[in-house]
Amino acid sequence: MSFFGLGFPEILIICLIFLLVLGPNKLPKVGKYLAKYLGGFRSASDEFKREIDVVVLEDKDPKEDTL
Repeated sequence: MSFFGLGFPEILIICLIFLLVLGPNKLPKVGKYLAKYLGGFRSASDEFKREIDVVVLEDKDPKEDTL
């Protein structure tokens, strides 16, 4: 299974590089920040998706279904 076109070995190497660069003390803080950011991004994308669905349903003409 690939994530952004990366396999498990590549992701493992990237994680090891992060561990070496940031050190074990800063890594949990960065992980919490990334989780918070990704959670906010996910909720914003879900809200955007709901708004698009509402607009599409409002825009749909009921007369089109009868033909």
